[in-house]
Amino acid sequence: MFIAWYISRQAAKVARRYCSPTAKALTFSFQDTPSAIGMPEVEGADVTNAPIFDLAGRRITGEASKGVYIRNGKKFVVR
Repeated sequence: MFIAWYISRQAAKVARRYCSPTAKALTFSFQDTPSAIGMPEVEGADVTNAPIFDLAGRRITGEASKGVYIRNGKKFVVR
């Protein structure tokens, strides 16, 4: 458990942050705020129009021939 003090306009408050060390990923629970930060939602990118690159990093234009290529950071094989 991690306890931190912060100063507000009314009085000093305690901000408690809890983490779960047994989980596969480190998670935090913020109980004093409704959300951590006010970020807008991210809309997904159009996967079908993403550029295709070969393993040397060159952008492929047109139809990809047989081989291994990269699109959206993931490898795929054209047979």
